[in-house]
Amino acid sequence: MILDLIQWAQKGAEAQEQGRLQEALQFYEQAMGIDPTLPGLASNVGVVLTDLGEFTKAERIFEEAIALEPENYAVWNNRGNLWKKQQQWSWAIEDYSHAISLKGDYVHAIYNRGSVFFALDRLVESEQDLRRAVELDPSYSKAWVNLGEVVWELNRADEALSFFERAIHVDGENAEAHWNRALWYLWKGDYLKGWSEYEWRWALPGIPEFYPDIQPWRGEREVHLLVYAEQGFGDTIQFSRFLKETRSRVRAMTVDVQDSLLPWLRDYYPEIHFVRSTEIPKEVTHRVALQSLPLVLGVSRPVWIDGDQKDRSNVPPQKIGFCWSGSAVDLRRRIPLEQWKPLFEIQGIEWISFQSGSAAQELKREQPQLLDLGCGFQNFKETAEALAKVDCVVTIDTALAHLAGSVGRPTLLLLPHVADWRWGAEGERSDWYPSVRCFRQKNRGDWKEVIERVRLELC
Repeated sequence: MILDLIQWAQKGAEAQEQGRLQEALQFYEQAMGIDPTLPGLASNVGVVLTDLGEFTKAERIFEEAIALEPENYAVWNNRGNLWKKQQQWSWAIEDYSHAISLKGDYVHAIYNRGSVFFALDRLVESEQDLRRAVELDPSYSKAWVNLGEVVWELNRADEALSFFERAIHVDGENAEAHWNRALWYLWKGDYLKGWSEYEWRWALPGIPEFYPDIQPWRGEREVHLLVYAEQGFGDTIQFSRFLKETRSRVRAMTVDVQDSLLPWLRDYYPEIHFVRSTEIPKEVTHRVALQSLPLVLGVSRPVWIDGDQKDRSNVPPQKIGFCWSGSAVDLRRRIPLEQWKPLFEIQGIEWISFQSGSAAQELKREQPQLLDLGCGFQNFKETAEALAKVDCVVTIDTALAHLAGSVGRPTLLLLPHVADWRWGAEGERSDWYPSVRCFRQKNRGDWKEVIERVRLELC
């Protein structure tokens, strides 16, 4: 009986390590049927249930595991991971902290707590934990990556790059380290290095492979090329500028994009054949992701697209389209609507909301007198048509900024202290859109000062 118990537990551990979670659960349950008090067994079951997304069952089994082994620091850490997956941040911190109280140099709990602090934007505490983690284990590649992300957010960019490179030195196959280094290069405007490293995104967890049965394109000319959008709306708009050059280099080309972008893209690039993913022609011979085009084309700098570049510098705006939220959870891409009030009080300007999604409901509560167009847009062609009727756009970092920049609308873009790589590390001007001016936070989290600069610009 003891031999069977150990064998079932070992089989479960092997299956778990190989990612065969359902098998692992079955093996562990066999072992539990023989002796549920085997040290570490209940905790392992909880880990598997957590990874399977069966959180209620996992919570119950972790309670049993803690009752059996209250001094086992690994059990507390594992339950912290359960809370973390559910974004129950305070409970996760509590369990990680308890694990650390049981074992002060328990590096996994220290790292995990640091990553939760990062998610909560508690950067000083996050840096402390992550520094402690790499001190305890200098080979902890993930900790080096996360430490780099933290100090980057704290505007210590050079230090961030050194940490990403330390992670790569420790583990040359760490995709997150390469990915972050790619973003750093692009942020700094070193595009040739950035495009190459950007390909590491395909090795990131959860990133699907598109059209795996079609041969990748490496620049061959006598091909029918499928270009496909792989990221968000703004990304597709931004990188669509490379399609004309790509089309000139191949025999035929088809471009698969999001449905809501199809009408606008077909109008804007009438010479390009855009389709839905269900309409891919059988004649396609090669494939490439839209965001991989600069690498294959050998582009060292972004190319500007042909927008409406009329000089409006001396024409005071009377109608302004605006958008205040790109993400309800990402504070770097959201300015609470109440902070826009100084702009709405400027005399002689009609403010028109282009906000879509759940955030648009805030307008009815905060500024019901303002015209709301965003909720009515069915696709980006309708948005572009509405943009043609405003004099200016004021927006945070969202797809509207890319669309407005593409059609040449004068745009005031409100950016956090450390902006997304697309808008560069500094300066008012964008490498991608000549009509976009960047208004960056001078101090992290301070939107009030940014709003005041925009107000003075518009007055």
